[in-house]
Amino acid sequence: MTPLERLLAALEAHDCDPKPIGASHVAKCPAHDDQHPSLNIGVGDDGRVLFKCHAGCEQEAVVAALDLTMRDLFPPIESGTRSRPKINATYDYVDDRGALLFQVVRFLPKNFKQRRPDGMAIGSGISRT
Repeated sequence: MTPLERLLAALEAHDCDPKPIGASHVAKCPAHDDQHPSLNIGVGDDGRVLFKCHAGCEQEAVVAALDLTMRDLFPPIESGTRSRPKINATYDYVDDRGALLFQVVRFLPKNFKQRRPDGMAIGSGISRT
């Protein structure tokens, strides 16, 4: 069951009458005496449930009223699904004699890190003169 399905089932069980509206949902808020749907519900790019009570109820109060936890709004973390970044390019920085001082490494997905040939982190011993 996805986090959205879990939340919608809890709203149904608490007679909050969730209804789809385009790509999102509306429902009566379980944290206050709601006569008209004031709870807007959607899903973020990362799969987590996003919601807002337009009457001002705190998210924790809404979740507690449904006998859920904030953790229930997030997709499960699957071990081993994160892939290691791959090196796309390296850029050598050398002194005037051609000795390697450090490299800038470009990774995919796009990210940059600096490394020294001795394994020391950048900023721990390199003097800038």
